[in-house]
Amino acid sequence: MKAIRYTFQFIHLRSQNKWKHFSKNDFSIFPFCKIRNVEIIKNNKGYDTIRYFSNKSEEEKIKGEEYYLSMGDNIEKRYSLALYNIAKKNNKIKEISSDILFIKNNFLKDKTFLTFLHTPNIDNKNKLTFLKNECKKYNNNFNNITENFLESLFDSKRINFLQKIIQEFELLLMKDRKEIKCIVYTAKDIDNNYKKKINEAIIFKLKNELKPLVEFKTDKNILGGLVLQIGNQIFDFSAKSKIEKIRSTLL
Repeated sequence: MKAIRYTFQFIHLRSQNKWKHFSKNDFSIFPFCKIRNVEIIKNNKGYDTIRYFSNKSEEEKIKGEEYYLSMGDNIEKRYSLALYNIAKKNNKIKEISSDILFIKNNFLKDKTFLTFLHTPNIDNKNKLTFLKNECKKYNNNFNNITENFLESLFDSKRINFLQKIIQEFELLLMKDRKEIKCIVYTAKDIDNNYKKKINEAIIFKLKNELKPLVEFKTDKNILGGLVLQIGNQIFDFSAKSKIEKIRSTLL
């Protein structure tokens, strides 16, 4: 566990300093991932395409550098990536994911707990002790890696970022599983047959490279048709957008 605790100590380091510490101690923030990474991107011509990496070296060189350089001062990305890599290195992805989901569903959705967590007059040691005890009380398999990670957040005074860190961690898990979040907005509820057709169309769009996690929502403002969100890409097929286009051409 010393190695794990040591890794968390350098999350706050920036630029090349972090690389030196990870390299010196045989840690890598871009470990080998057996599952090929795939993502939807918009190229310079404006078309939506799918990019993937056929081997380890290509993935590490292109995808790894891009993700790391995009961090900047993004605390939640740095911490979530550190937790993900340690879980991966120790073959504890399933256990850590379970812990994170438990914290998210049982604590971060509780307004009373959030008030307690963000109250400055309560000592961080007391907050940490309470959180650890509650996690172990209701989750007998609460992992030491997760426990040490929580300690690192309190020690570095980054516990306020816990919600965002968990969100980023879940995105990393989705990448690992070749999953992508999709949201379909319609003006009113649609039947299962229509949902099935939309789901099949999304799979075809993704060329079976990614598994879509489709969620259906209603939005009266779109009037008709649908709006599709795949990852961070928006495809607007709504009646509202068509009306606005016609209106703009007439004015």
